[in-house]
Amino acid sequence: MHVFLVLGYLCLGLFFSFWIVAIVVLAHRLHYKIFNGCVLSKLQRKAKGLADDQFFLQEAVRRFFRINITPKTAEIIDYSIAGSTLLLSLVISYG
Repeated sequence: MHVFLVLGYLCLGLFFSFWIVAIVVLAHRLHYKIFNGCVLSKLQRKAKGLADDQFFLQEAVRRFFRINITPKTAEIIDYSIAGSTLLLSLVISYG
């Protein structure tokens, strides 16, 4: 489920205007702040699908690429995904 949401998040910039993408990215960031982390990750932890000290991106990178990354690297990847989605939608909308 989480993987499909990330892929959808990445493709968002291809199909929607910059302002819609900006609102979705802002809502996603706010949900991190309000719930003190991702709600889906918390549900995965309760179902024992994700370790307590791990982020979703760490687990996804480990499963897909067999590489262990640090929480800081996962955070950088997370912001890179959001930034690239915004940049893509900006270029498509106004480029």
